[in-house]
Amino acid sequence: LFCLLTKYRSAIDYSDASLIEARSTLSSISDFIHNAQAYMQGHIQCQDIHESFLWERLSLTQATVRNVLADDFDTPNAMEAIMNLIYHGNCQLQPVSKVNEGSRCPAVFGAILSYIRDIMDVLGVDLLHEKESSSAESSNILHNVVEQLVHFRSEVRNFALSVEDGATQEHHTSQVLQRKRPQQDRLPLLKACDVLRNDLMPLGVQIKDRGTTSTWEINQQKD
Repeated sequence: LFCLLTKYRSAIDYSDASLIEARSTLSSISDFIHNAQAYMQGHIQCQDIHESFLWERLSLTQATVRNVLADDFDTPNAMEAIMNLIYHGNCQLQPVSKVNEGSRCPAVFGAILSYIRDIMDVLGVDLLHEKESSSAESSNILHNVVEQLVHFRSEVRNFALSVEDGATQEHHTSQVLQRKRPQQDRLPLLKACDVLRNDLMPLGVQIKDRGTTSTWEINQQKD
């Protein structure tokens, strides 16, 4: 990490200040990973997460890092973009004693953690010092997050598609219900489910709706 903070064409300053900066940067990355994991596991209470903003920051960071690395392998600016993403993530994770009842957003933090670990691994930085266990843990976390997200989406989608009361539903098959139009006031829910599916596809998560259930898989993205 120390070498990444200096352009490879430039001379490296082996001063105490530069070493402290490298340690501080590594510590900030590790602290964010731990805080984000704690939030995903429900151990941190905070105000409502601005999920769409974080998705935008993640997408912007990915594009910026690709561009600066393609421009003469500019690692200092790449690290600046990554640390900027971490800053915005930390701003959303400020703990509070009382929170309003609202939905949690573990998926976006799972995606951010996955990206940070992947890009730092590409740059040769082993964040957790145990690569195999870290990779397995990250994979399990992402799997659980996506599973819960898809399950919740399926529940919302089925509710949006249900068009008849319980008494009438007993006399119809699920195939008949699928052909009926949903109630007008539930169309926004159905649209939101489609938007979520489409937004996750570029991130490598493919959701397929199969009647009243949904399946998913993670496709490895190739740059």
